[in-house]
Amino acid sequence: MFGPTWPELDRLLEHGVHAADLAAQGRQGVDWHAWITLETGELADFTLASSLARALPATHGELQGGILAGAAHAIGDGHRFVPMLAGAAVINALQTKSSLPLLADTVEDLRHFRVALVAV
Repeated sequence: MFGPTWPELDRLLEHGVHAADLAAQGRQGVDWHAWITLETGELADFTLASSLARALPATHGELQGGILAGAAHAIGDGHRFVPMLAGAAVINALQTKSSLPLLADTVEDLRHFRVALVAV
């Protein structure tokens, strides 16, 4: 479902995320996914269920707004979680090179940037 390549990530880390680049590629967003890995090795995923519901409403529509949690191998039918970027430092570094806001600095920022970028 999500499939950024290493060269794409390298390019993003070098140049940042910019609306003009996404438009030139015919994209409306970035092909990223994020989850939290707990100390136990289990995952908490707050976005995959809604992404599946949006992309495949006929078969997964009931997942809208759901949270998936548990052992990685038990989440999703054959879905694999492959960490490619990890940690706040990477996202903060990416933000410094990007013209699009990737992170909220304050609670008020959340009210101004209510967007979801979902690759369909």
